[in-house]
Amino acid sequence: MSQPKDALARLDESSPIFLRYLAEGAANVVYYLCSSPGAALGDDDFEPDNYLQPSGVGRSDLMPDVRFKGKLLRLRKAIPSAVSVIDAQQKYESLIRPLFMESSIVGQELCDVSRGLLEQCNGKLRQFERDSSRNVSRFGVYLNENEHFGILINDMSYDEGHVSVEFKPKWLVQSPSAPADSQRCRTCAMQARKRSKAKKSGLTKDTDFCPLALTHNSMEVFSKAAESLVSRVTGPSLEAASVVDKLSMFLYKNPLLQHLKDLQMKLDREGPLQTNFSEDFSLAMTIRDCTLFLKIPSSNTNIEARLGDLDFKSPVGGKAEYWKKTEQQLIDEGWYTCTEEGSATAKESMCVLAHL
Repeated sequence: MSQPKDALARLDESSPIFLRYLAEGAANVVYYLCSSPGAALGDDDFEPDNYLQPSGVGRSDLMPDVRFKGKLLRLRKAIPSAVSVIDAQQKYESLIRPLFMESSIVGQELCDVSRGLLEQCNGKLRQFERDSSRNVSRFGVYLNENEHFGILINDMSYDEGHVSVEFKPKWLVQSPSAPADSQRCRTCAMQARKRSKAKKSGLTKDTDFCPLALTHNSMEVFSKAAESLVSRVTGPSLEAASVVDKLSMFLYKNPLLQHLKDLQMKLDREGPLQTNFSEDFSLAMTIRDCTLFLKIPSSNTNIEARLGDLDFKSPVGGKAEYWKKTEQQLIDEGWYTCTEEGSATAKESMCVLAHL
């Protein structure tokens, strides 16, 4: 830990600050921190049931710690593969942060979180389940109440006058253990498999973009990927067209995505089937699961781009076996080579590899 525990910002059940549930993944839950309901998102987005209100809210003798301003709070779930927050932050500081310029990563720091607040947060998650407002795939998994640290993250998700776009670049180069005759890259193969499973379950799965397009030397290919990203936020409109133009030119000229691609190639030359799950491979998997946050202004061309979700991906807790099993399934079931079941009537159209 880079600073003593008593020097950290602290959140507990009596803190004078609201926590608004924002999102969750397999390992973490993320909250907005704000001094009043709706302050982080605007009144139009105010949903009272999404807020956790510690007892200190509204007390005139208590003031929110200034270190919470403009921050999100990320809390760890109780899952077997989870690395402790302190260990994860130490890995971030020593292994991940030095790989990037400070201006290209989302700032993050430790904070102290009480067990009582974690219990309140878990109570809210259970309420979401009863109300059917929590994703059913997340049911039954809650925050680790024995983990008394969280991570404060600079908020890149909302800024008036900007369009905020975020996405995971994923595998910017083909998996080293993919078949030589692949017609899909690693990410497109995974997406095709997920779409097939969703269709069989009577669900729909939106078509994503091909990550290889993000470092392609063709501006036309770049623009199609940018259009797919922006449409998630703005929908089809003149505003969207303007944002696409700005984003396309930015991605085309900015070296950040190419740097991610170079790191992936350097850190993993073998792929999930041949690797010995070294520290370098874990770093490669970390970079393959990071998020790129973009703030695109409507008035000028200065786009802010930062990488976040850079949690170290440890192979322990079943992760190594999962990575290897997933790769083997993509190969054996024909998802890389477009020879999966039913492929005679559904050829690949999105992946850059299919058009080489």
